[in-house]
Amino acid sequence: MFNKTKRVFAIVLALALVFSLAGCKQAAEDEGSVEYIIEEEIVYEDGGSTGNNQDGQTGNQSGGNQSGGSTQNGDYAVNLLTQAELDALRGSTVKFAATIRPQDDGTQYVIDSFEKKYGMKVEIVFVEFDTYIQDMQGLIANGQSPDVGRSNGDFPACVAYLDSLDKAKIDQKNDSIWNQTTFQYSTINGQPYMCDTYGCYWTELDICIYSKSLLKAAGCPTPQELAAQGNWTWDTFMEIARQCTKQMGAPAGCIFTPECAVHMGGGNVFKFENEKIVSGIDAKTTAVIKKYDEAYKEGILNTKSTTGISQGITAIGTGHAWSLRKDGDLAAQGASLADIGFYYLPSYTAGGEIPATGIFRGWGVVRGSKNPAAAGVFLRHYLDVENYDTQNAFINEDAKTFFFQLTGQDYGKNYNPYLTYIGLSEEIAGIKYNSDIYSVVYKDPSAVDAQMAAVKKAVEKGADNLNKHINQYVYSN
Repeated sequence: MFNKTKRVFAIVLALALVFSLAGCKQAAEDEGSVEYIIEEEIVYEDGGSTGNNQDGQTGNQSGGNQSGGSTQNGDYAVNLLTQAELDALRGSTVKFAATIRPQDDGTQYVIDSFEKKYGMKVEIVFVEFDTYIQDMQGLIANGQSPDVGRSNGDFPACVAYLDSLDKAKIDQKNDSIWNQTTFQYSTINGQPYMCDTYGCYWTELDICIYSKSLLKAAGCPTPQELAAQGNWTWDTFMEIARQCTKQMGAPAGCIFTPECAVHMGGGNVFKFENEKIVSGIDAKTTAVIKKYDEAYKEGILNTKSTTGISQGITAIGTGHAWSLRKDGDLAAQGASLADIGFYYLPSYTAGGEIPATGIFRGWGVVRGSKNPAAAGVFLRHYLDVENYDTQNAFINEDAKTFFFQLTGQDYGKNYNPYLTYIGLSEEIAGIKYNSDIYSVVYKDPSAVDAQMAAVKKAVEKGADNLNKHINQYVYSN
């Protein structure tokens, strides 16, 4: 039990985000060009400029990431394109296969700024999230390939619709905006298939979320205070849930999603090694599941996560980085935002690494794209957080600061993503995640050992089928 009289109040210093705008002062030399680059602002002959959203406000002043493209022989360029190659793309169209229309998620101004800056048009090809793989394959088969697609937790199934990222001509090595871990995790046959950026507006890393008032009422320290003591762990997370349950008279901790529970504890279901999918079911995965089931059996976990926090019935739980935004689930559910606290996920043991996990998400060039170089320019713009209105995006200033800590380079070093989110690759893997893999979750912990052999066999079958899928679309084409 926590001793209230010995609580340590820690001042948590925000990690310094040292990013600078790369000022490029050399104007385009082509007399026919209608744009001039002056310290990252594109000034047009009609007097307009980039960096404005639909309300005419500055797009982003967060200082989140280094802007600008690569340089070729001292000339300003985007990706690995020369200025002449970039100019040649003016007037062309980039087709973006999106599951949410930009006008619906409030980011149409990013599309508008891209069109104005580069003189290209963006056509949104709306594709349903639940049938994204099948719909994309249908478009490709009918010769209607979009140029840009998004893998939203369906790796490696995404290789059925994404092509080698090399065709986008993005500067993977020298442009500091690119998240190198995403390249690493999606490289098959020596070629990456997905890209992402540091500070990406669309990041969905998992975080801890808690109610300040419920923790205070139960006499519990916050995760930040425990971290200052070197004691922010699974055990102290569960102790908070235990004490808040006693205070509230009802289970006070949320049940992490099975994917989050396993991977934040350092376990795995599928792993990506040597460019292949392999089983991650081992002694560590088994231990994590048993520890999770012990807390469930004790009755200190409920089935509500951010919904429960918004309703005042969950004291502490996990969620996605999306919860930090004004358009996220907490704000939509009417949560008392002043009462919301957030922090990194707990380490599995004292002194362990801070875990980094979440949906494995990335963007890429679609197979059959008719405009892959323009797709690369679009990706460089669309994934650059500097083009977003982050001044008004987050629920409060603390959430904004934490978001950029979370999405920086240092935190991602411990990245252990769940590659196949909520069974999106079930059909390809040939197994059912809930019954074949996660049947051992929410069970008596004493029964876990006996069931893990069957789980491992199912995962090995799934890995074999996923590798056959990779071979079909990568090595056989």
